[in-house]
Parts: sequence; C-alpha cells; structure tokens
Amino acid sequence: MSTNEQKLRALSASIAGVSQSIRAAGSSKQKHLLRVRELELSLQSADTDSAKEAAAKDLSDYTQEYDSKASSALTVTLLSSTYPEAAQVTISCSQPIADYVLTLDTPVTISGIKKSLATVGVTVKDGSTVLGEGEAMDVEPLCKVGVKAVEEIDIPANQGTEGEEGGEGGGSVKLEFSYTQGTGDAMEELRVEYEKLEKERREVINALRREKALEMSAAGGEGQAVKKGFLNGGNQKKNEKGIWGKIGKVKEWGMEKGMKVWRFKNFLLFFGVVGMVGWKGDELALPEPV
Repeated sequence: MSTNEQKLRALSASIAGVSQSIRAAGSSKQKHLLRVRELELSLQSADTDSAKEAAAKDLSDYTQEYDSKASSALTVTLLSSTYPEAAQVTISCSQPIADYVLTLDTPVTISGIKKSLATVGVTVKDGSTVLGEGEAMDVEPLCKVGVKAVEEIDIPANQGTEGEEGGEGGGSVKLEFSYTQGTGDAMEELRVEYEKLEKERREVINALRREKALEMSAAGGEGQAVKKGFLNGGNQKKNEKGIWGKIGKVKEWGMEKGMKVWRFKNFLLFFGVVGMVGWKGDELALPEPV
C-alpha cells in the first residue's frame, strides 16, 4: 500500500468520525427545538394564571440553560499576586467587552467569549492609582478543552501621564484559565474540520490518480495502457526472432492484403463479369431463333 493510499484510508476514517459527531449535534439540536415547542404548547394550553406562570418559568429556565451551554465560556482564577492585598486586579475582555474584578482563589466566568477574536488584559489599581497594566493576550492559545492553562503575567509599573502620579513599581499576577466550549462553537469547529479533511482527501485522490496514470504509462510505453502481447507471458520478442515469428509476419501480411481485397470485392466482381461478357459473349448469348 502506497503512502497516499494510507493517507486516504486515515482521512476517510477521520471524516467518518467528524460526520458522526455532526449528525449527533444535529440530533441534539432537533431535540432542543422539540422541547421548546412542547413547553410553548404547555404555556398556551395553561388555563389558570398560576399554571401559565409555572409554564413560562419552565420555558425561561430551559432556554437560559440551553443558551448558557450553547455559548463558550472562559473561567479565570487569580492564584497569586505580588501586589498588596488592597490592590485591585481587573481583567478586561474584548469579545465580549467586559471588565471583571479578580479576588484570590475566586473563579470569574466570562460567558459568550469568542476565542478566535478575544483578547484579555490585566490592570492593577490601588484606589484610583493605576499601578500597572499588562499587555493584551490572545485568548485562543488559552482555550483548550479539558486543560487548565496557568499564566504568570508580568506587569510593568505605570509611568503615569501628565497630571497623574505613576505607580511605585511593577509586579506580577498568576492566573488560571479554564475553557468550556459551547455547543454552537463546537458545531462550527466540526464544520471547519470537516471541510479541511475533505480538501485534504480530494488532494490525496488527485495525487493517487496521477500515480496510477504514470504507472499505466510506464507499463504500456507510449500512451498504451498495457504492453503489446502481454497475454503471451512476455514471449512476444522471443517469437519475433524465430521461424514462428517469420510465419506470423507472413500471416499478418496476408491478412492485411486479404482485408484490402475484401473491401473492393464488389468492384472486382463487376469488372470480372464485364470482361467475361466481352471475351466469351458469343458463347454466352442465346441461339438465333429458327
């Protein structure tokens, strides 16, 4: 088995796995829609105010729970800080735009985060004085499902601006990041992965076709799919040198000439009959009447 054939087999298995995951996600979506429809019908059929209130609450709770699972979330925990306890550590996110105050060993969840677009930055304040600001970091390297990422962020001292007093010195904070992937983002990643695998599969198939074409060309010489006389077990060249080769050539010559004569048989018959009539016409004619 060639390398490309092995690649094709592996890609086909991967595509089958991704397709199964996509179908499972689609089935889950259908179940969600059916559940929403069921709760809506319960709300419409409620005949008392208490029943309507209970049905509305069930629908609201269910949709909120589903939406929370559909969107991805990044949980951030402050593990340690070189700043005084009075210093306030704030993490800012760009997608969605929000600021969160961090306290030691207390997780903060950023819901609806877009990992391919979002960045986060850390700011440390002491009252109204900014002690330092860390550089913005891309979120995507921190978003690994089932893996907690720990980052120690060095924060340079704030030099202050005109009319403001800068911080006394820099410091660092250690943060733990935990990513929870939403069902919507998971489906999107599956679609992207499927398209990527399909593209690779098409490229491998094209490479295999080129390989097969080269093999057939090499086996058949100039444009032939197979070698001439391959059914004779490769003895064609040997036969051409012996007496049987000469007899074969004479036979081929006779067949070729015979086919040419057969093509013009009607003309030969016509001219033969005309010649016979002109040569022996008196013998062929009917006798004179008595």
